[in-house]
Amino acid sequence: TPGTKTNCCNDVVCPEDDPPVCGSDGVTYPNTCDLSFASCNNPERNITLVSDGACPGQPVSQIPQVAA
Repeated sequence: TPGTKTNCCNDVVCPEDDPPVCGSDGVTYPNTCDLSFASCNNPERNITLVSDGACPGQPVSQIPQVAA
């Protein structure tokens, strides 16, 4: 069906031992899994990986921002 998107936003358990990454929204995510989950749940924000490691001046987000 046109417009149908694959459901990539299923409940996932992201590994806790992966290094943090910086998203294009300026948020530091605990790992790429959490960034991907936030991106999937917020398609209008088009969150992508900017760099490995924390974003400059940003603490690691404990809970990825999810649209209500």
